[in-house]
Amino acid sequence: MKTKSRFTTLIIISLLIAPFSLFAQEKDHFILGRLQGSELIKTELKNYEQFIVPLGKIENEKFSNAETIEGKIERRLYKPIKGTTVLEVYKNYLIALDQMGAEILFKGRGGEEIGSGLGPTYYKANPMMGQVYNNGLPWDFLVVEKTSSALVVAKLSQNNKAYYVNLIIGNGYEPYTIYQLDIIEVVPMEAVNLIVNNNTDDTGKAQQVTPATSNSSENSTKSSTGYSKFSFQAGMGSYNFYDPQLYGEEFTIQSNGVYVGTLSGFRDLSGLFVKTAYFFNENIGITADIALHHGENGNYIESGTSSITYTTNADMNFQRIGLAGRFIGNEYPIKLSFNTGIGVGTLDAYYQIKTNTTQIDYEGKTSFPMVFFQTEIIIPIISELFIFTQYEYSVGWADEFRLVHDNGTEYNEILYKYPGMGGNSFRVGLGYEFGGK
Repeated sequence: MKTKSRFTTLIIISLLIAPFSLFAQEKDHFILGRLQGSELIKTELKNYEQFIVPLGKIENEKFSNAETIEGKIERRLYKPIKGTTVLEVYKNYLIALDQMGAEILFKGRGGEEIGSGLGPTYYKANPMMGQVYNNGLPWDFLVVEKTSSALVVAKLSQNNKAYYVNLIIGNGYEPYTIYQLDIIEVVPMEAVNLIVNNNTDDTGKAQQVTPATSNSSENSTKSSTGYSKFSFQAGMGSYNFYDPQLYGEEFTIQSNGVYVGTLSGFRDLSGLFVKTAYFFNENIGITADIALHHGENGNYIESGTSSITYTTNADMNFQRIGLAGRFIGNEYPIKLSFNTGIGVGTLDAYYQIKTNTTQIDYEGKTSFPMVFFQTEIIIPIISELFIFTQYEYSVGWADEFRLVHDNGTEYNEILYKYPGMGGNSFRVGLGYEFGGK
């Protein structure tokens, strides 16, 4: 008898609970509801999960631009009243989102605006759980193409919380329109689980304690897949030695007298360079660059009845690696970077000096370590293409730099002892960045 009584009680309780459960499942999201008269077909709730938000047209069966977020996901599949068109659902939700002050991140209707294969692409990125699939789609949702498809992606804030709204509209297997409304509340990980306090208050009711959370709107823009960005730059640069003796300011020649001249052509070099960078996040990255500089000049000096003419040629090349820090980064159109690093430089120089009776050819080559400090300003042009300008100060050092000739005279070398191989550099050029999503 007791068993029968308990069984009867369970049946009664189940009958009482069932209407309330069905009613709960029929509820819309409090942020945004259904089109009037629509029937709720399926509901899927996830307390904390990743969601890929489409932000661009479909290309090669993928969204050309997308953002991965994390949070509470509520997905609802609706069937509007008979005769409702895709365009009608599309326009009504655009009006509703505009009235709510939402930011439309991406929208489109038909293959020309959103690309081919919206249904398979959307559900491959964000599959529905616990359902029978047909080519990646819920059975209720037909492959959407041409004008019988639409997509709206929006973002809004309420009560200091960020929400993403994704609306996909198409046709069901029966001749009716069907649409799915996915709403994601961005939630930082530390706010997901509630800690239950087993202590009770004076009434015997257990208390719940929620840990303090950071500002969810700030976290809403961070991608859970991480951040990486590549940069490529090419342009023209100058190089000016800062050591006056290296380019011959106090240069003298003693041959049947003393000749004083300034070999200024050795100082000013220019040429091409390329630079690549990889950024781990919005502010920190590593760099590598190669630069080829060349300079040449000539001069003519009179000294009494004698004269000196000379020409100079020099090549200054280096290869370097370094660190880059962006203190004004991706939040602003113009970016400011500070770079520093180390490298190896080579200097190859040639002098030809002619007097009234003598011609002397000097050649010298050396390699040396260097350290550089650089400031860079990036100004965008179109999409990821940008122009840039850089100023650099470098320090290089060598024990000596010797230019030697072998014509058999006693004046067979020019020696710079502990020359300063560093200098100032200015660069301009074009660059391109990609990645960072």
